[in-house]
Amino acid sequence: QCSLHCENSDLQMCLFPVTRGEFCDYEIFKAQCNNGQVLHILHAMYGQMALGKCVKVDGYLGCKADVTNVLAQRCNSQLQCEINVLDDQLRQSRPCEAGISVFLDVQHACITGEFRILCCIQLSTTSS
Repeated sequence: QCSLHCENSDLQMCLFPVTRGEFCDYEIFKAQCNNGQVLHILHAMYGQMALGKCVKVDGYLGCKADVTNVLAQRCNSQLQCEINVLDDQLRQSRPCEAGISVFLDVQHACITGEFRILCCIQLSTTSS
């Protein structure tokens, strides 16, 4: 379990659960927050990063692209967000050779508006 936190000498530490998901090429990344919270994309990779739900056999592991900014532009500060794994903007990152199945690995958190305004001096993930 990870938590999103930031530290500021004037504020107490803020903690929010971080959700991580692996979305295969036939799936849609879907994230939704409760009322009073908004999405914040922490990290997103696109390609064939590791064996798991979407890749069962080691064939082309290691081809990947950081698409954090792509997802952040479309999802940050939203109540909910949906992006098809085969979205044109993601595919334009071309992390792997043509014909290789890719997947999306995303870490996101639902944060309150106050956190965004007061705490965003330093954001990181920590294992707990």
